[in-house]
Amino acid sequence: MRNKLIATICGLTLLVLAGVAFARPAAQFYLDPFSRAAGAGTLPALPRSDAPDAAGQTASTTDGAIWVTGRKTLTYFIGNGHAAAQVDFNQLQVGNPLLLAVDPYDDSAWVATTLDVLVNFDVDGQLRHIAALPGTPTALAIALDQTVWIAIE
Repeated sequence: MRNKLIATICGLTLLVLAGVAFARPAAQFYLDPFSRAAGAGTLPALPRSDAPDAAGQTASTTDGAIWVTGRKTLTYFIGNGHAAAQVDFNQLQVGNPLLLAVDPYDDSAWVATTLDVLVNFDVDGQLRHIAALPGTPTALAIALDQTVWIAIE
């Protein structure tokens, strides 16, 4: 009797887990980094790596806006899909965006670059901080006390 009960519970658990794994959300929202248009429905295909400025990483802000890194850019999109600010990393000469993290208190973006530099931008795209890193960054995060944490290789 006990084995039968355990088998029934395991079977029900598997059914629930399978239902969760294959369930589709009722609605999806996406932001197309190429046309800068927001929409509902099926997510578009991921950009190919040879696209003009393929989207890299994304990070959302507390008010629903997002930062998106391209191969040589950082763009701040507000809720309606409008690009409110864009940073061209070619002009900065600090390398290309590698890692992205957002400060949850002021929505600024912290970016570690391919030339081992850490930069910080406000929501207007203005450079606030810049620092050289002692090695290749592999992870980037912002703590709740606004401390920047970086793993270096």
